[in-house]
This record gives sequence, structure tokens and C-alpha cells, in this order.
Amino acid sequence: MDVKLQLPDEFAGTDIVLREGKAQDIIYPKQVYFECELSSLESYLTGRCDPDEKPFNAQFLDTDTTIILVNEDQGKITLDINPALEKGTKIIGKLSNAIELEQFNINKPVTFTRDQLVKLLRFNKRFFASTEKYETLLRSLSNLDLYTSAEINQGADTRGNKTQNFTKKVDSANVPTDFVLNVPVFKAVPPASIRVEIGLDVSENSVKFYLESPELVEFQYLTKTRIIKSILDLLPDFVILYQ
Repeated sequence: MDVKLQLPDEFAGTDIVLREGKAQDIIYPKQVYFECELSSLESYLTGRCDPDEKPFNAQFLDTDTTIILVNEDQGKITLDINPALEKGTKIIGKLSNAIELEQFNINKPVTFTRDQLVKLLRFNKRFFASTEKYETLLRSLSNLDLYTSAEINQGADTRGNKTQNFTKKVDSANVPTDFVLNVPVFKAVPPASIRVEIGLDVSENSVKFYLESPELVEFQYLTKTRIIKSILDLLPDFVILYQ
């Protein structure tokens, strides 16, 4: 097929090369979006707060555009690098509970039978700083003889109405009261020594255990507050919005 081209006069005498084929596909920019542990934000921010040092870094933080979103209740900080752009960089750091701690269900409405609690402790010996105390705790629970008894008091009034009163008793003199775990509380945060109390739940002629720890609540709050503050200290000139 003959192809006729009309070119401007300035191209007269110039060799023209015609190429056939498909044009290269347009590559659209992708959004840089990451979720990470809250403590990891500090390493990300290092070297990214001064655009003069890295003028060609697409992820540098500019005080004129970047917005910092802070949710203290959830322990979460969001870096919205350029919220005006649809594909703007967004980095989200949040505190996540460590799996090692979650299995103990501390301060949760969860109960264990004696056998379940013994099994849980048997497979988590590594979280006890003292082997001697660990073995003593495990032996005490394993050899514990728990039982409930019900005393029934019957009575009748002058009209013939009968009453029955049930009183449950548990012999818990030898039940261990507490133990100390050296366990990770949050991911990417060093382990902490937490004292855990052993509680008894007596109901329906059965005895179950539950675990609670005021020290854990205090540690979680203080750690979350400390990490958030250390990150925000790196961003003194940025717009910070609290959710």
C-alpha cells in the first residue's frame, strides 16, 4: 500500500524512517502503600523528613503537603505523604498484639479447665525466667485436687412453701496465686516481665481458671504512649490530626 506523507518544508531532503509495530504500553504510577508495626515508622522516617537531602526521593515528607493522622486508642499513626494525589504515598504504622501473649487470654472473659491450663503452660516454658518456679507452678497445678460440694438446706414456712439453699465450697488452699511471664506484648517490641494472677471461677459444680494482670494493662498503655510520642517528636513541624 502506498503511503503519502506531507511534511513541512524544513524537512525537505531529510531521511524519514517509518517504523511499524505497537507503541509501548503506558505505565501508570502505582500507589506506595504499606502497613507496618508502629515501632517501624521510626526507621522509615529516618532521612525522609528533609527534602533538601533527598530531592529526588518520591517519598520524602514535605511539611506543606504531608498530614499525620494519629489514633491513640488504636495505637495507629498514618503518614499521608500527599493527600491531594490519588496515588499519593501512604504509610500506616500500628501496634499489634504479639501472638505469644494472645494465647494466654489474659484479662479476657476466657476460662480454662485445670488440664487446659496445665497444657498451656507446658508448651510455653520458654516464657518463664526461672525454671525452678515454672516447674513448681506446673507441679502444683498438676497435683491439685479440686472439688466442689453443695450443702442443701431445706425449710418450710407456715403456709407449706418449701425453700432450698445451695452453698458451693471449693478447697483452694493449695491453688497457686500468680506467676511471672517474660513475654512479648506487642510485635516488634522487646519482651516484658508481666505478673499474672490466677483466678478461680466456681459454677455448676465445676472449677475453672482465668488469668488477669493489672500490670499488663499498665504496660500496654505506657508502651503505646511512649512509642507514639517518640515518633511524633520526629515530626515537630508537620500538621498532626488526632482521630
